[in-house]
Amino acid sequence: MELIDSHCHLTFKELAGNLQSVMERARAAGVTRMITVATDVDDGDRAIALASEYDGVWCSAGIHPHEASKVQDDHWDTLAAQLADEKVVA
Repeated sequence: MELIDSHCHLTFKELAGNLQSVMERARAAGVTRMITVATDVDDGDRAIALASEYDGVWCSAGIHPHEASKVQDDHWDTLAAQLADEKVVA
């Protein structure tokens, strides 16, 4: 059976030194596709880079409500550019 993880956070710093192992364990468990969810525009850039590096990984771009108070005017242009990337699916 193939599984899709529709909401993961592969860009979280806790996984940074362990990401290859995380990916291998997911694949071993049958997870063939993942959507890593960005929490702000900086995380969106990291998510796009990560999704571009790994087959079967896509990402979302956006701003989590907990991060909304930190939004700056230029973030909207960055977000618009991120949404145009082929790896961004949500």
